[in-house]
Amino acid sequence: MPVTLDSLKEHLVIEHGHDDNALSVVLAAAEAHVAEIGCRTFEGFGNPRSPSFDAAVLLVAGALWHDREGGTDQPSRESLMSVSRLTAPLRRCVG
Repeated sequence: MPVTLDSLKEHLVIEHGHDDNALSVVLAAAEAHVAEIGCRTFEGFGNPRSPSFDAAVLLVAGALWHDREGGTDQPSRESLMSVSRLTAPLRRCVG
């Protein structure tokens, strides 16, 4: 099941709707980023969407949200390693 705005807000512990538009943009960017690093959602292949894909989207969205003012040059090493570990089994084989 795709990551929804409500599930992202729950992940980030946001209980109001003041930032819904900005959060929607962050969510779309996070999904695009995870897909661009070579991860398959498995949608369209008759298989359920991978929970690892959704967890990676939440991690990337959280990193983008917490650094939305550009306070750091890069996401934390821990965030990058977590996303890498979650998405490794989902990467397409490129030959």
